[in-house]
Order: sequence, then C-alpha cells, then structure tokens
Amino acid sequence: MGIMHTKAERTEKVKEIKAENEKKVKEVRAKKKELDAEVKKKAKQVAADGKKRRAGITFRLVMLAIVPVIVMVLGLITTTIFSLKSGLEEEAMDGLELLSGAVQSSYEDIKGNYEYKNGKLFKGGEELTIKPAALDIYVKNSKNDVQVTLTYGTKRVLTTLTDNKGARLTGTDISSEVWDVVKTGKTYRDTNYKVDGKRYCAVYVPLKDNNQVVGCVFAGQPTSDITNYIMQKVGTMLIVSAVVLILVGIVATFIAQSISKSIKRASVSVTKVAGGDLTVEVDKTVLKRQDEIGDMGRALETLIIKLREIVGSLAKSATDLGESGNSIDSMASQSSVAAGEISTAVEEISKGAVSQAEDIETATNEIMTMGEQITQIVNNIADLTKTSKNMEEAESASQDTMIELSDAVQRTTDAVARIAKQIETTNESVDKIGNAASLIADIASQTSLLSLNASIESARAGEAGKGFAVVASEIQKLSSQSDSTASKIQEIITDLQNDSKETLEVMRSTEVLVREQYEKLAATKERFKEVGNGINVSKRGTDVIKGNAQVCDSSRVTVVDVISNLSAISEENAASTQQTTSSMQELNATINILAETAAKVKEVSDQLNEDMKYFKM
Repeated sequence: MGIMHTKAERTEKVKEIKAENEKKVKEVRAKKKELDAEVKKKAKQVAADGKKRRAGITFRLVMLAIVPVIVMVLGLITTTIFSLKSGLEEEAMDGLELLSGAVQSSYEDIKGNYEYKNGKLFKGGEELTIKPAALDIYVKNSKNDVQVTLTYGTKRVLTTLTDNKGARLTGTDISSEVWDVVKTGKTYRDTNYKVDGKRYCAVYVPLKDNNQVVGCVFAGQPTSDITNYIMQKVGTMLIVSAVVLILVGIVATFIAQSISKSIKRASVSVTKVAGGDLTVEVDKTVLKRQDEIGDMGRALETLIIKLREIVGSLAKSATDLGESGNSIDSMASQSSVAAGEISTAVEEISKGAVSQAEDIETATNEIMTMGEQITQIVNNIADLTKTSKNMEEAESASQDTMIELSDAVQRTTDAVARIAKQIETTNESVDKIGNAASLIADIASQTSLLSLNASIESARAGEAGKGFAVVASEIQKLSSQSDSTASKIQEIITDLQNDSKETLEVMRSTEVLVREQYEKLAATKERFKEVGNGINVSKRGTDVIKGNAQVCDSSRVTVVDVISNLSAISEENAASTQQTTSSMQELNATINILAETAAKVKEVSDQLNEDMKYFKM
C-alpha cells in the first residue's frame, strides 16, 4: 500500500513545485533579457565604433609595415655609426702612428744628440726649433686636418697646433699621463685626447737619443673630422632610408587599403548578422581572397548558414513547443475533468461502501438477535420435549390409574386436575412456540430484504462486488429456508394448538364425567388411549420441531459467519475507496501541476517565437 499524504502535505508539495517552476521561468527570462541587452549593446558598439576602427585600421597596417623598417633603419644607422667610428678611429690611429713614426725617423736621420737649451732644441749642433716648416710639410701633405708636435720631455718645442688666435702652442706641456707611458718606451694612443679644448685622435711615439727617451712625437687628428665623415654617411643612409620608407609606405598603404576594404565588407556583414539579419550575403571579393581575411569571410558565411539552420530549427521547435503546450494543456483539462468525475464516482462508491457496512452491521445484529431467539426456541422445544415425556409418563400412570379407578376416584380426580393444568401449560408453550415461529418468519423476511439490498450494492460495485453477490445469494437461500421452516413450524403449532384445545375440552369433559366414571370407565379408557395417541403425535411433532430448530440454529451460525466475512469485505472495500479517494486527490493535484507547467511551456514558446522575430530569414 502506497504512502498516504494528508491534504495539507499535498497542498504544500504543490506550492513548492509551483514556486520552483516559477523560479526557473524567472531565471530563464532574466538570462534571456541579459543576453538580449548584451547583443543590442554589442551591436550598438559595433555600429558606433565602426568608423573609428575602419579609419584606423589602414593607418595601423601601414604603421605595422613602416615601424619595423624605421626600427631597422635606426638600428642599422646606430650600428653603422659605431662601426664607422670604430673603424675610422682605428684607421686614423694607425695613420697617425705611421705619421709620428715618419716624423721620428726624419729627425733621427739628423746626426748628433738632442740638446735643449734656453727653450730651444738642438741636434748635432743644428737648431730644430727654428724650422717649424718641417712639421708643416706633413700637415699640408695629409688629406686630413692632422697636427704634429715634437716635445723634449713634456715641453712642446715644435708643433703645428695653434690656439684660437693662430699662435703655435710651443712651450706648453703634455699631460703627465701621456709622459708616464711614453717615458717607458711605449706608444700612447687615445681616441678622445683633449688639447687646448679640442678633441683629437692622438698618438705619442717616444723620441729616443742613444736609446734613452728624451721626448716624444705627437700626431693627432681632430675627432670632428671623423664625426663629420660619419654624419655625412649617416645623411646618405637617411636619404636612402627615407626613399625606402616612402616606397614601403606606398606599398603598405595599398595592401592596407585592400585589407581594410575587405574587413569593412566583412564588418558590414557581421554588423547585419548582429542586428538579426540572416539574409545578408558575404561579399564575393572577401570570399575569393586566399588569406586569413578570406578564411574569416568563409567562416562568416558558414556561421550565417549555421545560424539560419539553428534559428530555423529554434523557430520550428518553438512552434512545436507551443503546439505541445496546447496539447498538454488540453489533455490536462480533459484529465482534470475525468479525474473529477472519477473522484465523484469513487466518493459515491465510498459512501455506498460505508452504508453497506452499516447495513451489514445492522444485519449482523439482527442475525445475533435471531440466533438468541432460535436458542430460546431450542430451549422451549427442550421443555416441550420434557413435557411430552411427562405426558407420556402421565398417560402410563393414567392407564394404571384407570385400572385402579374404582379404588382411587379421588386420586383420579387429582390426576385429571394435574393433567388439565399441564395441558394449559402445554397450550401456553404452544402459543410461545407460535410467537417464536412468527418471529423467525419476520427475521427470514428481513434477512431476505437485506440480501436483496446486498445484491443491489454488489451490482453497483461491479467486479469488486462479485464475492459480495455470492454471499448475498447464500443469505437469500438461507432466508428462504428459514421462512419455509418457520411456515412448517407454524403449521405444526397450529395442529398442536388444535390438539391442545381438544385435549383441554376432553379434560373439561373428563371433569364433568368424573362423577360418571364408573359408568363410562370403558369410554374413558378409550379416550385415554386417544390421549396417548395424541401425546405420541405431539411427541413426534415436538421431535420434528426440535430437528428443524437445530437445522435453523446451524443455519444461523452459517449466516453469522457469512455476515462476518461480508462485514470484513465491506470494511476493506470502504478502506480501499478511501485510499482511492486520496489517490484521486493526489492525481488531481498532479494534473493541476501539469496544467500549470503546460501554461508555462506555452508562455515560454510564445516568448521564444517573439524572440525569433529578431532574426530575418
């Protein structure tokens, strides 16, 4: 047997399911609204930012091509500057070292020792300081603005270096840093040596006398010469780079415009799709491209086709969903009506079962009463049997008394009186038996009526009442038998009453004739024989009544058992109808939920159809 729910529990369950369904529908609607708002926002943003993106994409693509070229040119120029500077400085230093070596050799060709007196330098008695032109020759023959200096110790004694006024820088000292290197016999090299505020690539070569360092020869070239040369080369490179940049810009602009136009065409299609227009066709020029833009266009075309299929399928599904919702709603309505009718019928059956149980209970009580009465009848019949035996004994005694009648008239008179009294008692018992028989007949009639009602109720119950109908039929049979038996008892009682009346009349006549007993002794004996025969007949009738009463009592026990079984079946039927009623209530609640769900499905379907109108197919 399934779990029974109270009405309050079913109502609460229905409310919970309804609340859950409403919550889910609200969530779906909220998500849908958010999605619609997001789509519209994106579409507006695409439309608003379209010009900016389209205007800037060409510039970005051109910059994408030019910026690397600019970076490359700048890197190349930087590398070139450092390479040229390093190479030119190295070349200049080598040349200056050769130049200083040549100057050194030219002075070493002069025989004699170096001697510095009074600010003048001599070698082999020849004054060198009066011949500065010897150094100027080296400067004039050089392609670059080189300078040459001859020092004795740290003092410049001959030089082509001049100050801002054009005066030679003789008499000035070289730095101690240079002299510390040179005096050890090593050559000093510096690419950024400062002399009188100017920067030089400088080489100091030791000047020896008898293998002793007495001074040095300086050869220097202004770093500005190298810088100017480098700037000249850089300018040339910049011009070439500018030409290259212009060419790259032109080519990049052409390519960028081609890409931009294709992207614009694809963007138009995307914007229309975002606006729900699925009738748009992707531009053929975009589809013909064999690059990523072409791939994007073809992917967009595939997307549009798939969207058409999906939206079409969604529209069809929405229609089908709406039809299903209508169908479910219709079925729910029909089921609700049918369930209501079934519930009403079950309630009627339940009422009938309850009424039937009450009738059966009443019948049981009546049967019990009838059983008690039958028991009383049996007891009365036992008394009647005892009385019959007494009558038989009295008859025997009467026979003996009649023999001794002549000697015991008084005893005969007493015996006759006792017999008369006993006959009156017998007559009263017979009256009681008659009443009992009438009561049995009434009970049989009532039992027949109850069995008829039971048959009618079992016919209403249909298949479930077949067993009940069989029991009702058995009750009907027992009722008929009881009625028949009661009728027979009534007939016997009638005969017994008649016999009792006759016996009473005889006894009264006997009392009158006692005085004539002697004269009519023979007649009295004959009458006593008749009384004995009547007593025998009464005894046999009493035995028959006793047997019938026993049969009636046995039938009564059977009827009680049948009625008990019928009562149990009736109670089970009543319980089953109550359970069925509860199940029908739950079914009604479920059907109501189904109807509400169908309405929600229909509402969602209508909303989905409304949303599908956003797209153009």
